[in-house]
Amino acid sequence: MIKEAELYWVRQAQKEINFQDSNIQKLDPFFDEDCEVYRVGGRLGRAPLSYDIRHPYLLPKKSHISFLLVCDRHLHALHGGHLRTANEVRKKFWVVGDMNIARRVVRCCITCRRHRGKPTHQRMADLQEFRVSPCSPPFKTTLVDYLGPVMVKLNRNTTTKGYGALFTCAVTRAVHLTVVQDLSTQAFLQALERFVSIRGAPAMMVSDNATCFRGADNTINELNIKPNQTQVREHCQRYKVEWKFGPPGGPHHQGAVERMVQEVKKATRQLVKVDRLTFVECETVFCKISGLINSRPLTAMSSSPLDHPPLTPNHFLIGRGDLNCPDIPCEDYKGDLRKRRELCNTMVEGFWRRWMEYTHKLAPRQKWQRSSDNVEENDIVLVIGDDRKRGSWKMAEVVRTQRGQDGLVRVVEVKYADGTRATRPVTKLVSLMK
Repeated sequence: MIKEAELYWVRQAQKEINFQDSNIQKLDPFFDEDCEVYRVGGRLGRAPLSYDIRHPYLLPKKSHISFLLVCDRHLHALHGGHLRTANEVRKKFWVVGDMNIARRVVRCCITCRRHRGKPTHQRMADLQEFRVSPCSPPFKTTLVDYLGPVMVKLNRNTTTKGYGALFTCAVTRAVHLTVVQDLSTQAFLQALERFVSIRGAPAMMVSDNATCFRGADNTINELNIKPNQTQVREHCQRYKVEWKFGPPGGPHHQGAVERMVQEVKKATRQLVKVDRLTFVECETVFCKISGLINSRPLTAMSSSPLDHPPLTPNHFLIGRGDLNCPDIPCEDYKGDLRKRRELCNTMVEGFWRRWMEYTHKLAPRQKWQRSSDNVEENDIVLVIGDDRKRGSWKMAEVVRTQRGQDGLVRVVEVKYADGTRATRPVTKLVSLMK
Protein backbone atom coordinates (compact mmCIF):
# COMPACT_ATOMS: atom_id res chain seq x y z
CA MET A 1 0.00 0.00 0.00
CA ILE A 2 2.79 2.39 0.96
CA LYS A 3 4.69 1.36 -2.16
CA GLU A 4 1.73 2.18 -4.38
CA ALA A 5 1.22 5.57 -2.72
CA GLU A 6 4.89 6.36 -3.18
CA LEU A 7 4.80 5.48 -6.87
CA TYR A 8 1.65 7.56 -7.34
CA TRP A 9 3.29 10.72 -6.04
CA VAL A 10 6.46 10.02 -8.02
CA ARG A 11 4.35 9.85 -11.19
CA GLN A 12 2.64 13.13 -10.28
CA ALA A 13 5.97 14.84 -9.73
CA GLN A 14 7.49 13.51 -12.96
CA LYS A 15 4.82 15.31 -14.98
CA GLU A 16 6.81 18.50 -14.34
CA ILE A 17 10.05 17.12 -15.81
CA ASN A 18 11.34 18.67 -19.05
CA PHE A 19 13.15 15.78 -20.70
CA GLN A 20 14.67 18.14 -23.29
CA ASP A 21 16.73 19.80 -20.56
CA SER A 22 20.44 19.04 -20.97
CA ASN A 23 20.81 18.38 -17.23
CA ILE A 24 18.11 15.71 -17.47
CA GLN A 25 19.60 14.16 -20.62
CA LYS A 26 22.95 13.70 -18.85
CA LEU A 27 21.21 11.31 -16.46
CA ASP A 28 20.09 9.07 -19.37
CA PRO A 29 16.54 8.53 -18.01
CA PHE A 30 14.51 5.52 -19.05
CA PHE A 31 10.94 4.39 -18.44
CA ASP A 32 10.44 1.50 -16.02
CA GLU A 33 7.40 -0.35 -17.38
CA ASP A 34 6.94 -2.41 -14.23
CA CYS A 35 6.52 0.65 -11.98
CA GLU A 36 5.43 3.03 -14.75
CA VAL A 37 7.91 5.69 -13.64
CA TYR A 38 11.14 7.16 -15.02
CA ARG A 39 14.45 6.12 -13.52
CA VAL A 40 18.02 7.37 -13.90
CA GLY A 41 20.04 5.31 -16.36
CA GLY A 42 23.55 6.53 -15.76
CA ARG A 43 26.72 4.40 -15.89
CA LEU A 44 26.30 2.30 -12.74
CA GLY A 45 24.42 -0.58 -14.33
CA ARG A 46 27.18 -3.10 -13.50
CA ALA A 47 27.93 -1.79 -10.01
CA PRO A 48 27.36 -4.30 -7.16
CA LEU A 49 24.61 -2.15 -5.69
CA SER A 50 20.89 -2.54 -5.25
CA TYR A 51 18.67 -1.73 -8.22
CA ASP A 52 17.18 1.37 -6.54
CA ILE A 53 20.65 2.83 -5.90
CA ARG A 54 21.86 2.09 -9.46
CA HIS A 55 18.65 3.41 -11.04
CA PRO A 56 16.86 5.75 -8.59
CA TYR A 57 13.53 7.41 -9.31
CA LEU A 58 13.96 10.71 -11.16
CA LEU A 59 12.32 13.77 -9.56
CA PRO A 60 12.29 17.41 -10.71
CA LYS A 61 13.92 20.24 -8.84
CA LYS A 62 11.00 22.61 -8.30
CA SER A 63 8.35 20.08 -7.29
CA HIS A 64 6.93 20.43 -3.80
CA ILE A 65 6.93 16.64 -3.60
CA SER A 66 10.71 16.72 -4.00
CA PHE A 67 11.01 19.20 -1.17
CA LEU A 68 8.83 17.08 1.14
CA LEU A 69 10.84 14.00 0.23
CA VAL A 70 14.11 15.72 1.17
CA CYS A 71 12.54 16.84 4.46
CA ASP A 72 11.58 13.24 5.22
CA ARG A 73 15.07 11.96 4.38
CA HIS A 74 16.53 14.71 6.60
CA LEU A 75 14.61 13.27 9.54
CA HIS A 76 15.82 9.75 8.69
CA ALA A 77 19.38 11.12 8.62
CA LEU A 78 18.87 12.25 12.25
CA HIS A 79 19.09 15.94 11.28
CA GLY A 80 22.44 15.52 9.63
CA GLY A 81 23.99 18.15 7.38
CA HIS A 82 23.12 18.69 3.73
CA LEU A 83 25.64 16.09 2.53
CA ARG A 84 24.25 13.33 4.74
CA THR A 85 20.70 14.33 3.82
CA ALA A 86 21.46 14.25 0.07
CA ASN A 87 23.16 10.88 0.46
CA GLU A 88 20.08 9.53 2.21
CA VAL A 89 17.89 10.80 -0.65
CA ARG A 90 20.01 9.13 -3.35
CA LYS A 91 19.53 5.70 -1.88
CA LYS A 92 16.24 5.59 -3.79
CA PHE A 93 15.61 8.93 -5.51
CA TRP A 94 17.53 11.30 -7.74
CA VAL A 95 16.29 14.83 -7.17
CA VAL A 96 17.71 17.34 -9.61
CA GLY A 97 19.56 19.97 -7.54
CA ASP A 98 19.22 17.89 -4.38
CA MET A 99 22.24 19.59 -2.75
CA ASN A 100 20.61 23.03 -2.88
CA ILE A 101 17.30 21.62 -1.63
CA ALA A 102 19.10 19.82 1.20
CA ARG A 103 20.83 23.07 2.21
CA ARG A 104 17.48 24.84 2.28
CA VAL A 105 15.92 22.09 4.37
CA VAL A 106 18.76 22.13 6.89
CA ARG A 107 18.64 25.93 7.03
CA CYS A 108 14.89 25.93 7.73
CA CYS A 109 14.88 23.04 10.20
CA ILE A 110 14.09 24.33 13.70
CA THR A 111 15.82 21.39 15.38
CA CYS A 112 19.00 22.05 13.40
CA ARG A 113 18.77 25.73 14.22
CA ARG A 114 18.55 24.92 17.92
CA HIS A 115 21.67 22.77 17.76
CA ARG A 116 23.75 24.49 15.08
CA GLY A 117 22.20 27.88 14.40
CA LYS A 118 24.47 30.91 14.55
CA PRO A 119 23.67 34.02 16.61
CA THR A 120 21.97 36.88 14.85
CA HIS A 121 24.00 39.96 14.03
CA GLN A 122 23.26 43.37 12.63
CA ARG A 123 25.35 45.99 10.88
CA MET A 124 27.53 47.97 13.26
CA ALA A 125 25.70 51.15 14.19
CA ASP A 126 26.98 54.66 13.59
CA LEU A 127 28.80 56.28 16.47
CA GLN A 128 26.44 58.00 18.84
CA GLU A 129 26.39 61.77 18.83
CA PHE A 130 28.13 62.11 22.19
CA ARG A 131 31.13 60.18 20.80
CA VAL A 132 31.80 62.69 18.01
CA SER A 133 30.86 66.03 19.58
CA PRO A 134 33.92 68.31 19.59
CA CYS A 135 34.65 71.17 21.98
CA SER A 136 32.93 69.48 24.92
CA PRO A 137 34.62 69.49 28.35
CA PRO A 138 36.51 66.29 29.20
CA PHE A 139 34.32 63.72 30.92
CA LYS A 140 31.12 65.59 30.06
CA THR A 141 29.93 62.22 28.76
CA THR A 142 31.53 59.45 30.77
CA LEU A 143 31.51 55.72 30.25
CA VAL A 144 32.10 53.57 33.31
CA ASP A 145 32.86 49.92 33.92
CA TYR A 146 34.47 47.68 36.52
CA LEU A 147 37.58 45.58 36.10
CA GLY A 148 39.01 42.90 38.32
CA PRO A 149 38.81 41.43 40.84
CA VAL A 150 42.20 42.37 42.24
CA MET A 151 43.45 40.58 45.35
CA VAL A 152 44.19 43.27 47.96
CA LYS A 153 46.21 42.67 51.13
CA LEU A 154 44.63 43.86 54.38
CA ASN A 155 47.40 42.59 56.64
CA ARG A 156 50.06 39.93 56.64
CA ASN A 157 47.63 37.01 56.67
CA THR A 158 44.38 38.47 55.28
CA THR A 159 43.48 39.30 51.70
CA THR A 160 40.23 40.38 50.09
CA LYS A 161 38.89 41.18 46.66
CA GLY A 162 39.04 44.71 45.35
CA TYR A 163 37.90 46.15 42.03
CA GLY A 164 38.84 48.98 39.75
CA ALA A 165 36.27 51.56 38.64
CA LEU A 166 37.25 52.86 35.20
CA PHE A 167 35.79 56.14 33.97
CA THR A 168 36.59 57.17 30.40
CA CYS A 169 35.65 60.26 28.43
CA ALA A 170 33.55 59.45 25.37
CA VAL A 171 35.17 62.24 23.30
CA THR A 172 38.79 62.73 24.40
CA ARG A 173 39.24 59.05 25.44
CA ALA A 174 40.88 60.10 28.71
CA VAL A 175 40.59 57.64 31.60
CA HIS A 176 40.26 57.91 35.36
CA LEU A 177 40.90 54.89 37.59
CA THR A 178 40.04 54.40 41.25
CA VAL A 179 39.79 51.47 43.65
CA VAL A 180 36.50 50.20 45.11
CA GLN A 181 36.21 47.74 47.98
CA ASP A 182 33.30 45.68 46.62
CA LEU A 183 30.46 45.63 44.09
CA SER A 184 27.91 47.40 46.27
CA THR A 185 26.07 50.55 45.26
CA GLN A 186 27.52 52.43 48.23
CA ALA A 187 31.09 51.62 47.19
CA PHE A 188 30.43 52.83 43.65
CA LEU A 189 28.82 56.06 44.88
CA GLN A 190 31.95 56.77 46.89
CA ALA A 191 34.09 56.12 43.81
CA LEU A 192 31.81 58.41 41.79
CA GLU A 193 32.22 61.13 44.44
CA ARG A 194 36.01 60.89 44.21
CA PHE A 195 35.82 61.05 40.42
CA VAL A 196 33.52 64.08 40.40
CA SER A 197 35.70 65.91 42.95
CA ILE A 198 38.66 65.66 40.55
CA ARG A 199 37.14 65.69 37.05
CA GLY A 200 33.83 67.47 37.59
CA ALA A 201 30.26 66.20 37.36
CA PRO A 202 29.38 64.56 34.02
CA ALA A 203 26.19 65.39 32.19
CA MET A 204 25.72 61.79 31.06
CA MET A 205 26.90 58.42 32.32
CA VAL A 206 26.90 55.33 30.11
CA SER A 207 27.35 51.84 31.56
CA ASP A 208 26.18 48.27 31.40
CA ASN A 209 23.39 46.86 33.56
CA ALA A 210 25.51 45.96 36.58
CA THR A 211 23.57 46.06 39.85
CA CYS A 212 25.81 48.72 41.37
CA PHE A 213 25.27 51.05 38.41
CA ARG A 214 21.51 50.52 38.43
CA GLY A 215 21.47 51.17 42.17
CA ALA A 216 23.50 54.36 41.78
CA ASP A 217 21.14 55.64 39.08
CA ASN A 218 18.09 54.89 41.23
CA THR A 219 19.67 56.60 44.24
CA ILE A 220 20.53 59.74 42.27
CA ASN A 221 17.06 59.88 40.71
CA GLU A 222 15.41 59.49 44.11
CA LEU A 223 17.53 62.27 45.54
CA ASN A 224 16.63 64.56 42.65
CA ILE A 225 12.92 63.82 43.09
CA LYS A 226 12.85 63.72 46.90
CA PRO A 227 15.43 66.21 48.18
CA ASN A 228 14.48 65.52 51.82
CA GLN A 229 15.99 62.05 51.74
CA THR A 230 19.19 61.75 53.72
CA GLN A 231 20.64 58.49 52.36
CA VAL A 232 23.91 59.49 50.63
CA ARG A 233 22.25 62.81 49.89
CA GLU A 234 25.44 64.71 50.67
CA HIS A 235 27.15 62.77 47.88
CA CYS A 236 24.65 63.13 45.06
CA GLN A 237 22.21 65.98 45.59
CA ARG A 238 24.35 68.36 43.54
CA TYR A 239 24.44 66.12 40.47
CA LYS A 240 21.74 65.65 37.88
CA VAL A 241 23.21 62.89 35.78
CA GLU A 242 21.45 61.34 32.82
CA TRP A 243 22.26 57.63 32.91
CA LYS A 244 22.11 55.35 29.88
CA PHE A 245 22.37 51.58 30.13
CA GLY A 246 23.35 49.07 27.51
CA PRO A 247 21.37 45.84 27.14
CA PRO A 248 22.37 42.92 29.38
CA GLY A 249 24.80 40.57 27.69
CA GLY A 250 25.87 43.19 25.13
CA PRO A 251 29.34 44.45 26.11
CA HIS A 252 29.97 45.58 22.53
CA HIS A 253 27.41 48.34 23.13
CA GLN A 254 30.03 49.81 25.51
CA GLY A 255 32.97 49.04 23.23
CA ALA A 256 34.75 52.31 24.06
CA VAL A 257 35.09 51.49 27.76
CA GLU A 258 35.71 47.78 27.15
CA ARG A 259 38.70 48.73 25.02
CA MET A 260 40.09 50.83 27.86
CA VAL A 261 39.59 47.92 30.27
CA GLN A 262 41.84 45.84 28.03
CA GLU A 263 44.51 48.56 28.04
CA VAL A 264 44.39 48.82 31.84
CA LYS A 265 44.72 45.06 32.28
CA LYS A 266 47.68 45.02 29.91
CA ALA A 267 49.41 47.84 31.79
CA THR A 268 48.66 46.20 35.15
CA ARG A 269 50.39 42.99 34.09
CA GLN A 270 53.47 45.01 33.14
CA LEU A 271 53.62 47.16 36.27
CA VAL A 272 52.55 44.83 39.07
CA LYS A 273 55.20 42.22 39.86
CA VAL A 274 53.72 40.94 43.13
CA ASP A 275 50.58 38.92 43.84
CA ARG A 276 49.14 41.14 46.57
CA LEU A 277 48.91 44.92 46.97
CA THR A 278 47.48 47.03 49.74
CA PHE A 279 44.63 49.41 48.92
CA VAL A 280 47.04 52.36 48.98
CA GLU A 281 49.49 50.59 46.68
CA CYS A 282 46.66 49.58 44.37
CA GLU A 283 45.38 53.17 44.20
CA THR A 284 48.93 54.36 43.40
CA VAL A 285 49.28 51.81 40.61
CA PHE A 286 45.92 52.82 39.16
CA CYS A 287 46.91 56.51 39.18
CA LYS A 288 50.15 55.69 37.40
CA ILE A 289 48.32 53.60 34.81
CA SER A 290 45.85 56.46 34.24
CA GLY A 291 48.75 58.79 33.52
CA LEU A 292 50.34 56.34 31.10
CA ILE A 293 47.11 55.68 29.20
CA ASN A 294 46.29 59.38 29.03
CA SER A 295 49.71 59.91 27.43
CA ARG A 296 49.04 57.50 24.58
CA PRO A 297 48.89 59.06 21.08
CA LEU A 298 45.49 59.44 19.49
CA THR A 299 46.79 60.67 16.14
CA ALA A 300 49.56 59.30 13.97
CA MET A 301 53.16 60.05 14.90
CA SER A 302 55.12 61.87 12.21
CA SER A 303 58.81 61.41 11.48
CA SER A 304 59.17 65.05 10.44
CA PRO A 305 60.51 67.41 13.15
CA LEU A 306 58.36 70.19 11.68
CA ASP A 307 55.08 68.45 12.45
CA HIS A 308 53.23 68.68 15.73
CA PRO A 309 53.73 65.89 18.26
CA PRO A 310 50.84 63.38 18.37
CA LEU A 311 47.69 64.42 20.14
CA THR A 312 47.03 62.70 23.48
CA PRO A 313 44.17 62.80 26.03
CA ASN A 314 46.50 64.76 28.32
CA HIS A 315 46.39 67.70 25.90
CA PHE A 316 42.73 68.13 26.88
CA LEU A 317 43.29 67.45 30.58
CA ILE A 318 46.48 69.36 31.43
CA GLY A 319 47.22 71.25 28.20
CA ARG A 320 50.30 69.21 27.26
CA GLY A 321 51.09 65.68 26.23
CA ASP A 322 53.87 65.07 28.74
CA LEU A 323 53.18 64.43 32.41
CA ASN A 324 56.41 66.17 33.44
CA CYS A 325 56.15 69.79 34.50
CA PRO A 326 57.35 72.16 31.77
CA ASP A 327 60.53 74.09 32.48
CA ILE A 328 59.08 77.64 32.57
CA PRO A 329 61.04 80.42 34.29
CA CYS A 330 59.22 81.96 37.24
CA GLU A 331 59.11 85.65 36.42
CA ASP A 332 56.41 88.25 36.31
CA TYR A 333 54.47 88.33 33.10
CA LYS A 334 54.18 91.93 31.91
CA GLY A 335 52.32 91.36 28.66
CA ASP A 336 48.66 91.92 27.86
CA LEU A 337 46.63 89.29 29.73
CA ARG A 338 43.90 89.47 27.13
CA LYS A 339 46.36 88.48 24.40
CA ARG A 340 47.60 85.71 26.64
CA ARG A 341 44.03 84.47 27.03
CA GLU A 342 43.52 84.59 23.26
CA LEU A 343 46.71 82.55 22.86
CA CYS A 344 45.39 79.89 25.25
CA ASN A 345 42.08 79.76 23.39
CA THR A 346 43.94 79.38 20.11
CA MET A 347 45.89 76.45 21.54
CA VAL A 348 42.70 74.73 22.70
CA GLU A 349 41.08 75.27 19.31
CA GLY A 350 44.16 73.75 17.73
CA PHE A 351 43.79 70.68 19.91
CA TRP A 352 40.21 70.22 18.75
CA ARG A 353 41.15 70.71 15.08
CA ARG A 354 43.70 67.97 15.46
CA TRP A 355 41.11 65.88 17.29
CA MET A 356 39.23 65.72 13.98
CA GLU A 357 42.18 63.71 12.63
CA TYR A 358 41.49 61.15 15.36
CA THR A 359 37.81 60.84 14.43
CA HIS A 360 38.79 59.68 10.93
CA LYS A 361 40.26 56.56 12.54
CA LEU A 362 36.80 55.73 13.91
CA ALA A 363 35.09 55.75 10.51
CA PRO A 364 35.70 52.15 9.31
CA ARG A 365 33.41 49.36 10.48
CA GLN A 366 35.77 46.68 11.74
CA LYS A 367 33.06 43.97 11.69
CA TRP A 368 29.37 43.52 10.89
CA GLN A 369 29.65 45.59 7.71
CA ARG A 370 26.39 44.36 6.15
CA SER A 371 22.87 44.65 7.43
CA SER A 372 20.76 41.56 8.13
CA ASP A 373 17.03 40.95 8.30
CA ASN A 374 15.53 42.58 11.36
CA VAL A 375 14.24 40.46 14.20
CA GLU A 376 10.48 40.98 14.25
CA GLU A 377 7.88 40.83 16.99
CA ASN A 378 6.36 37.37 17.57
CA ASP A 379 9.53 35.68 16.30
CA ILE A 380 10.59 32.58 18.24
CA VAL A 381 14.24 32.70 19.21
CA LEU A 382 16.78 30.81 21.27
CA VAL A 383 18.34 33.08 23.92
CA ILE A 384 22.05 32.48 24.48
CA GLY A 385 22.65 32.22 28.22
CA ASP A 386 25.73 32.60 30.37
CA ASP A 387 26.15 28.83 30.20
CA ARG A 388 27.84 27.97 26.91
CA LYS A 389 26.03 24.63 26.67
CA ARG A 390 23.32 24.92 24.04
CA GLY A 391 21.11 22.47 25.85
CA SER A 392 20.58 24.96 28.66
CA TRP A 393 19.58 27.88 26.39
CA LYS A 394 15.91 28.85 26.62
CA MET A 395 13.39 29.53 23.90
CA ALA A 396 11.51 32.81 24.00
CA GLU A 397 9.17 35.02 21.99
CA VAL A 398 10.12 38.50 20.84
CA VAL A 399 7.51 40.89 22.22
CA ARG A 400 9.12 44.25 21.49
CA THR A 401 11.89 45.57 19.25
CA GLN A 402 13.97 48.73 19.54
CA ARG A 403 14.88 50.24 16.20
CA GLY A 404 17.88 52.50 15.83
CA GLN A 405 17.97 55.74 13.88
CA ASP A 406 18.89 53.72 10.79
CA GLY A 407 15.80 51.51 11.20
CA LEU A 408 17.78 48.41 12.17
CA VAL A 409 16.90 46.36 15.26
CA ARG A 410 19.79 45.67 17.63
CA VAL A 411 17.95 45.32 20.97
CA VAL A 412 14.75 43.40 21.70
CA GLU A 413 12.58 42.41 24.63
CA VAL A 414 11.81 38.70 24.89
CA LYS A 415 9.28 36.71 26.92
CA TYR A 416 10.08 33.25 28.24
CA ALA A 417 7.62 30.39 28.70
CA ASP A 418 7.14 31.24 32.39
CA GLY A 419 6.08 34.81 31.51
CA THR A 420 9.27 36.59 32.60
CA ARG A 421 10.66 39.23 30.28
CA ALA A 422 14.19 40.35 29.57
CA THR A 423 16.01 42.79 27.30
CA ARG A 424 18.70 41.26 25.12
CA PRO A 425 20.87 42.36 22.17
CA VAL A 426 20.26 40.52 18.92
CA THR A 427 23.76 39.04 19.15
CA LYS A 428 22.43 36.89 22.01
CA LEU A 429 19.61 35.43 19.90
CA VAL A 430 19.44 32.47 17.54
CA SER A 431 16.48 32.86 15.21
CA LEU A 432 14.36 29.72 14.83
CA MET A 433 12.03 31.05 12.14
CA LYS A 434 14.11 32.64 9.37
